[in-house]
Amino acid sequence: MKQILLIINSIILISEISNAQIKKGAFLIGGSFTISKEKTKAEDALSPEASQFSLNIRPLAGKAIRDNLVVGIVLGYLTQTGKIENAITSEKKQRGYGAGLFARRYKRISDKFSLFGHAVLFAEISTNETTYDQGDYIKIKTLTMSASAYPGLSYSVNKKLQLEIAFGSLIDFYFYQDKENTKNGASSIKSVKNGIAFSSTLENATAFQFGFRLLLNKQ
Repeated sequence: MKQILLIINSIILISEISNAQIKKGAFLIGGSFTISKEKTKAEDALSPEASQFSLNIRPLAGKAIRDNLVVGIVLGYLTQTGKIENAITSEKKQRGYGAGLFARRYKRISDKFSLFGHAVLFAEISTNETTYDQGDYIKIKTLTMSASAYPGLSYSVNKKLQLEIAFGSLIDFYFYQDKENTKNGASSIKSVKNGIAFSSTLENATAFQFGFRLLLNKQ
């Protein structure tokens, strides 16, 4: 059974605020990061033993162009490594870099609670390489352009601290291009694949993230 040893997922947002509102002209900086490590132990001689580590960081910076409406930029970095040991041992390495634009709209529903909607346009370049112990490999370089939107709920613990729950994406749109280079024995194959995907769902109630905001420079 896979065991997750460590998962950290936090969102830190720093901005000017008055009366639990993001005022026009306020600056916002922060972001999110996720760290995870998994390991699967072999239960018998036929079962594989696997391990995986991943780190995903997305810093952001923005400005309130009007009360409770923040727009800005977001950057992204992803690294992931994994290994499967069986009759054939394989190792996987993935790296990704990206940048995009975001907009977040807040709506107060009480002195303590605010709803928000978050939309982001993002472009990412990633490399994914799987190597096998006999020298074969699969290398994929991917360009992805995406658009997504999700809702969330913010709770004011006090004047400087707010807790957040961000739910799963309601709308996702992807365009991607894969450039693949495969070596299998004496043969080598190169290919290019393009694709478009769109999804929309209201069934993401269980797919959510917890986070918090630190609010400074209160007027």
